[in-house]
Amino acid sequence: MSVDMYLLDSQSQAASIANICRQQKQGYEELQQAINDFALNSEVLSGAAYDSAKQFFTTVLLPLSKAGILLSEAVMEACQAFPEAYIFRVDSGDLKESDLREKIEQINRHIFELASLQERLQSILFFQEQDGVLEGSIDSQMRTNDSLMDSYVFVKKKLEEKLDHLLEFNATSPNLFAEIEELRRAVSQGVELANTSWNAANGKFIMPKSQALSWVKSVDDVWDRGPRGKKLL
Repeated sequence: MSVDMYLLDSQSQAASIANICRQQKQGYEELQQAINDFALNSEVLSGAAYDSAKQFFTTVLLPLSKAGILLSEAVMEACQAFPEAYIFRVDSGDLKESDLREKIEQINRHIFELASLQERLQSILFFQEQDGVLEGSIDSQMRTNDSLMDSYVFVKKKLEEKLDHLLEFNATSPNLFAEIEELRRAVSQGVELANTSWNAANGKFIMPKSQALSWVKSVDDVWDRGPRGKKLL
């Protein structure tokens, strides 16, 4: 399968995803604020049901809101970085592996044909020298062919460099999205707990075991590394 890059499409997709991520981030920020208002600022509320909700909100939902904010930001940044990295490392236009390989093969054929022509002209020139009859046109043609050969070799080198850079970018660009998968798993685990931890029989939340909260530490670690680390709630 050919490795293809359509830059304008990538940039357009990045812009669309950024708009979606901004909306999702805003939703998670509003959730975070609501949790704070409920768990930290509701002094008039008390009782076992409230204490259960407060503990669950601060233990599960607050980290979930952070994970959602971080995931939205990570997706937005990665999608923006993808075309930017391509421009910086590969090219400023569209590239197709199949097209590059075809062009390189065409130039290889031209180089082979030109080399064969040079050999024939060299043979003719040799016999002319033996006969003492030299024609400047052959010598001039050979010099022209040498210049043309240099041009073919130069263009081939540039095409090969583009191909190498394209393939290298294709192999390494997934690293731009490495953090996203961990955050996606954290959000998924948080959502699952939020959907399964309510006990309707007694009107209280079931606090998950510590093993089910392993994702919280990874979220806090990422959160602490960012500009909001000192404002961790």
